[in-house]
Amino acid sequence: MILLGAILMLNCKNHKSVSKNEGADDKVEVPKDLKIVLGSGGGFTGKWQGYTIYADGTLERWEGRWAEQNPVVLEKKLSTDEVYEIWVKIEALDFFDDKTRETGNKISIFEVSTGNLKNRVTWVSGVEGRTEPKHKVESFYWNINHIINRVIE
Repeated sequence: MILLGAILMLNCKNHKSVSKNEGADDKVEVPKDLKIVLGSGGGFTGKWQGYTIYADGTLERWEGRWAEQNPVVLEKKLSTDEVYEIWVKIEALDFFDDKTRETGNKISIFEVSTGNLKNRVTWVSGVEGRTEPKHKVESFYWNINHIINRVIE
């Protein structure tokens, strides 16, 4: 258990870049190699579309036969504060421990990677505003989509 704690502490130390003070001594830091992929696809057409977010706020829009195919870097970026808030929520959700892997005709994905940590959660896509989120990541996914749409429009 002590070894696991030491490994986790070292991993966190190796991925610092963007930080924001929470209190006098507390600091939550966004890993400099953070990559977030969110999107949906499948169905009759097999088409996928979504976004990739990087630690510096860079946004890519992608569309194709699989996630992250044909990425286009967008001119607008998320702010440091927006990326920070997303990272804080990812940690609060214990995202890297979530092993949800639903499959179906059309699914949504939410993937986060940093350093040696990587996790992808998939669920059968609902319709925002019409169906209740079935998974804790699903409502977070819609919130991030709203942030992205507000920034790029």
